[in-house]
Amino acid sequence: KGLKIVARREHDWMKKFKLLRGSPITVDHVIAIYCYCNVPCLQRAYKRYGYNSDGTIAREELMKKHGEIWHYSRLLLEAVHCFGKPLDKKRKYYHGIDTQLIFDRYNVMIDVPLSLTTEKDIAYSFSDVSGISVEFGHGGLSDLQSLCLDLSMFSDFPLEQEYLIFHSFVSVRDLIIKRLHHDQWLSILRFWHRLTEGFFFKHLIDSKAITRNDQLCICAMVQNTILTNKSKKYDHRIPSYMQSLFDVLGGNGFFWIINSEYDGLVPRLKKYLTVNSSPYLTHLESTKQISARCAQTFEWNVNSIDTSQLFVKPHPWIKSDSYKIFINENDYLSFHFECQNKAKSGLFRCRIHLDEKPENVAKINLGMGLFCAKANNFDNYSYGE
Repeated sequence: KGLKIVARREHDWMKKFKLLRGSPITVDHVIAIYCYCNVPCLQRAYKRYGYNSDGTIAREELMKKHGEIWHYSRLLLEAVHCFGKPLDKKRKYYHGIDTQLIFDRYNVMIDVPLSLTTEKDIAYSFSDVSGISVEFGHGGLSDLQSLCLDLSMFSDFPLEQEYLIFHSFVSVRDLIIKRLHHDQWLSILRFWHRLTEGFFFKHLIDSKAITRNDQLCICAMVQNTILTNKSKKYDHRIPSYMQSLFDVLGGNGFFWIINSEYDGLVPRLKKYLTVNSSPYLTHLESTKQISARCAQTFEWNVNSIDTSQLFVKPHPWIKSDSYKIFINENDYLSFHFECQNKAKSGLFRCRIHLDEKPENVAKINLGMGLFCAKANNFDNYSYGE
């Protein structure tokens, strides 16, 4: 079987080791994969000493420790990104954790080797023992960013259906706690994350992906954030873990409001998010130093000539008209949008090009949310400086 495993793709950072597309998997890769999936103590030591997970290890010390496993790490990374396949968008992948992990994102880059399984019984058994199994899925961007390697032919326990991911972009879809699924709660939290980060979200309400009851659950969690759990108005129907995940969102310093998207919100939630009159937004500013800001929206109608340019070589960047944002009565920023359909990576890219700024401005932080209803509700978000 090993002879049938060949590199599906090649990357510039791998050519130094002559790992080209179509070349068979090497003995070194096989040994590294075999040791990873069949020697659990090696996995634990690798993650414990090879990565600065809590930020307490000095850079020099970390480099010295990681130097001992550098080649092992490289072989695992190459195994995933050269010989692996994209995560199947229709399958569910599970990973067990032994603590109630608090995270503020639901699409994350996994930068350590991590084992997943597609067997739900294994996920349930782990949930019974340690309490929590996480369901992962395709990250939603390019397939090249969501790769995995099937370890069944290397493992001593092939029926476990084990997969390896490393530097892979994945989506957190569900938390299984004592066999109880929380996918609906995560759907609500993902929506709340979109709302607070300045994503477009009205289409989710119009399509009934987010219901009125979902919004009322958010209202209850908003109220709980303001109150203490000893208050009579505190809603104890909200699971404490879900409330903790709700409270950690919006931690980047700003709460972004897109007024045009708020038409679909239930009145109670809209009241909670009204600037200058919301006790919740006041609470965020006083306790977490998170300020509410209104985002500006711009509409770019791409003509048919520019659209056709996206699908012909050499895939040029197409440009929008110029837009302005006024800082005060006299000073403004001038910019335009650019889009490109890069066939090599399978990514549709959009960026902001700054044309003009006041001379006294040294640095500008930009966050851009992109939404297109006619392109299957395509949406993305990026941040730059």
